[in-house]
Amino acid sequence: MGIIFGNREFIDDTTLPGAQVQHFSLAGTHYGALFIPRPAWDDNTALKVTQELGVLIPEDAYEIKFDTLDSLLDDNPAHGYRTRYQLGLAPYSLMELNLLGSGLLESISLFDQDMNGSGYYGCAVDDNTQLCHYYRRLYRRYGAYFLANGLTPYTSQRGTCYAFIRE
Repeated sequence: MGIIFGNREFIDDTTLPGAQVQHFSLAGTHYGALFIPRPAWDDNTALKVTQELGVLIPEDAYEIKFDTLDSLLDDNPAHGYRTRYQLGLAPYSLMELNLLGSGLLESISLFDQDMNGSGYYGCAVDDNTQLCHYYRRLYRRYGAYFLANGLTPYTSQRGTCYAFIRE
């Protein structure tokens, strides 16, 4: 069992100009890491990240949204983030959660290799406690990797928000 990477594609140049999603799957569940150029999206997340982390988000940075592909590309925003349980899926084991985190890391890394972005940032949806804990764990596990690749990692104490800024 492992991560299987698919293609990366542009989403909709009218609604989200320049936004791209990196496809990958784990144990039959399809995921996406969506990279949205800051100018193409509202500034709410960037402002929240700046406020919580005390770091300025560059104007040409990318917001990252990560979820199952179905949830990520759902046209109905009221559906929002849904747990595996809510999607009718069994919970992941710790090993699978670690693999999922490495898939997100690799998605960011692949995107950065091509785009060499000035920064990447995001927040856990609705400050979801489980997501905050998960993102905090990923930060501790992979922060040094980003630093070694020229991106300074930042996160809040609770793991609510995160940023990787090229300085």
